[in-house]
Amino acid sequence: MIYLTVSLILDGLRSFLSGKSRSYESTAVDSSFSLTFTRGQDGSIETRCGGSLVDRSPAAGVAAALHVAAKQFADAHLEQLPADDAGREDLQHSLADFERFMCRPR
Repeated sequence: MIYLTVSLILDGLRSFLSGKSRSYESTAVDSSFSLTFTRGQDGSIETRCGGSLVDRSPAAGVAAALHVAAKQFADAHLEQLPADDAGREDLQHSLADFERFMCRPR
């Protein structure tokens, strides 16, 4: 389920950062673990887990941190899945979409 969870947070955070919503909650697949991202008036993003503040960073910093972590995860673990596995394909597509998002002018 971790592969699907990483895909969901990549897609959800990309959509959140691209839009105007005030907050976004990402819940892990088949788990109660969740992170809530809230946009501050200054453009910063607060990340909370269970109501506790984990981080407050500029949106670009949050995006970069997620991108690096997801890429490291994929590089280390995607080869464990068959080439035609749907979870593998979803994560590869989500990473590609997030990389395009990261490269777009702001």
